[in-house]
Amino acid sequence: MSKTNLINTDKAWENLYERLKDEQLLPERQPASHLMNFRKIAAVVLLCLLSGVAVYLLTNNRQENLLSKTNNDARSTLVTTLQDGSVVYLNSKTSLYYPESFTGKERRVRIEGDALFDISKEPQRPFYIETGPVVVKVLGTTFRIRTSGNESSFQLSVDQGTVEVTEKNSGNALRVQTGEMVSLESGTLKRSAAGLSQPDFTGRMRFKDERLDNILKVINHVSGIPISISDKALGDETLTVTFNNDSVDHMIDLICVAMNLKCTKKENIISIDRP
Repeated sequence: MSKTNLINTDKAWENLYERLKDEQLLPERQPASHLMNFRKIAAVVLLCLLSGVAVYLLTNNRQENLLSKTNNDARSTLVTTLQDGSVVYLNSKTSLYYPESFTGKERRVRIEGDALFDISKEPQRPFYIETGPVVVKVLGTTFRIRTSGNESSFQLSVDQGTVEVTEKNSGNALRVQTGEMVSLESGTLKRSAAGLSQPDFTGRMRFKDERLDNILKVINHVSGIPISISDKALGDETLTVTFNNDSVDHMIDLICVAMNLKCTKKENIISIDRP
């Protein structure tokens, strides 16, 4: 190829480029400032997405880290005391899901089955109980909840105090007071004066790896008899024990034998000490 032909070819490409440019057929280059702005926006969007994923994972981890107790014994009530001092009596085939400690401005647990709750009063930190179809809000009271595997099954009976029951799907809420009962029928909350027939939650009681201090508080609550421990460290020791409609004296004797302790009774006050 001659030098003349090479020059003519280059000239032809230049003419074609100028023609395409004049007819605005060539793509325009984005200014560098626009490109920088685009990169900044993309970085912000990516940061938001990563933050959302982090919050989602943290929330799921908190839910997965819930402790659980299930009563598989049809003959006894499994009694557990929560970190705030609230006591839950689990009937047969009942599960409770709860955090190791309550943080923040609320206390929240989940229940599946049939249970009696005795909630510690903390007006500034309400207690919430999640079930399949409803949420129960409590300030401090004693009441029974019955649910089942059926998402539409729910009954609540209040022994003492007031609770607020909210149906999740509709958002409808009812306040239920002492002696009243509420149930979910065809997706609607209905109030009645008749309470649930109460099983003997405090008759045959079973404690599993429960702090001695918590066990004694339950016995005191059921019987009304004061029980004292001179050694505070002793109250943190755990015990697994079952009481079968036993008298207070017999329950205390069982505890003392199981833990090798000394029990004395004077003027209707029971004292437990190390030997």
